[in-house]
Amino acid sequence: TSDPNSYIQNNHLDIIVSPYLVDVARLLSPIRKGRVFAFIRNPMDRELANYHRLTTLPRDHPDYNSAYDSMTLRGYVHSKHAGSNFLTRFLIEEDHNPGYKITPDDLERAKVILRQKVLVLMPEYMNESINGRLKFFFSSSGWDAGASFSCIGDLFNEPYQNRQQFPVLEHNSYEWNALSLINHVDI
Repeated sequence: TSDPNSYIQNNHLDIIVSPYLVDVARLLSPIRKGRVFAFIRNPMDRELANYHRLTTLPRDHPDYNSAYDSMTLRGYVHSKHAGSNFLTRFLIEEDHNPGYKITPDDLERAKVILRQKVLVLMPEYMNESINGRLKFFFSSSGWDAGASFSCIGDLFNEPYQNRQQFPVLEHNSYEWNALSLINHVDI
């Protein structure tokens, strides 16, 4: 069956990989416990990668728009495509509401979720994260990771190594400062 809930109910899953944290959390319960780990990118790196993704989409990609062909980074910064505190919005379930103004209480709630519920890993330290922190995280629960770490490595390590390298966004440049302003909560 392709219903994830049936796999969870029958204890056939060791790992769920999903960008839909809230939806996956709803599948779990005090009986069907789960642990969350997340690779979280620096917001400025995330924005630069999104800009490069948009401007290099092939013409047959569903997200392609001819306006992206000539979009400069400065143009991206002022477009609707530039993020606005994506991580915080995601954690407080306001990621589909771009007009929502994040409050200090929202920021605190997001911090509590990260601090209490998530093992935060950094993509730039992928190998160390996979080989050290995750093993500790799972072995402390009594879970025998076995072959699952090979699977985790296949899912995260290999694809990350193959990602394009983008030019670094110059610190204190116009674009850096503009992106910092619209992502100030995530930073």
